[in-house]
Amino acid sequence: MRIDVLVTGQYPPSNTKNSLIDCLYRMHSVFDELDHDVKFRYHTWNKQEMASKLVPDNEQTIRARDNIIYTEQPFAYNPYKSIPRFVDAPEWREQVKKHGRRPDNPKKQPGHITRALQIISTCALIDTIDEPPDLYIRIRWDAILDYTFNYEKYIQTVFDKNCVVGFQLNSSTWRYWWKTRERFERRDWWEEDQSDDNIYWNQRVFDHMIFFKPEWFNTSVVKHWWNKESLLAAEWGWWQTLCYAKSLEKHINVNGVVPIVRHLEGYAHSS
Repeated sequence: MRIDVLVTGQYPPSNTKNSLIDCLYRMHSVFDELDHDVKFRYHTWNKQEMASKLVPDNEQTIRARDNIIYTEQPFAYNPYKSIPRFVDAPEWREQVKKHGRRPDNPKKQPGHITRALQIISTCALIDTIDEPPDLYIRIRWDAILDYTFNYEKYIQTVFDKNCVVGFQLNSSTWRYWWKTRERFERRDWWEEDQSDDNIYWNQRVFDHMIFFKPEWFNTSVVKHWWNKESLLAAEWGWWQTLCYAKSLEKHINVNGVVPIVRHLEGYAHSS
């Protein structure tokens, strides 16, 4: 099987170079060892702070530096003010209440404004691929993978059940980051119940890492939604892109296994 691993989005500027090296090392340790034809591809926005973290002093940063595609970051709209015709889940409505009324600073582009850009970054990278593989694995730059997890099981699940699989470790608040780290170290994980009253599944694809077939990501549709300012944020935007657009009724969210750096190290979300 041909698998393309897509490392996309933006590595948070507040995170350290050493944490980036750890993230990349874990990704390659997990997926380079699979019995598949695996190719890593990278995309981010053309920002100097990222280039400075990819200085060529170890194998992982050299691979990323030599293969990364940079494009200029587009000016973002507030995806929480998008017309919510695609998603009506209660948790999305709570997100809209929280972020939709926040004042938008067009110069700063605060964190809540840029939460659909991870999908646009993935779109930009996929647009460069002439021959799609059998499977895409999309990963955040700051995702930390559990070495011991059986990822092969869920690679096969994509094909056996014809569904998207998302991974995310739901964290405690940043002030209690150590609880999140303890859970990660215990390897405590589960599949979320596939029910409309489950806020961790309904109209939401966990987005720290996602397994999906190439035909489920339509770059033309994603760019159309972006241009119309109707591509939603984060997990809800991924559900809109991969499930709603293709009328896929089911997806799997694995809670655990893949946290992100700030959740394990106690950084507050930039805003």
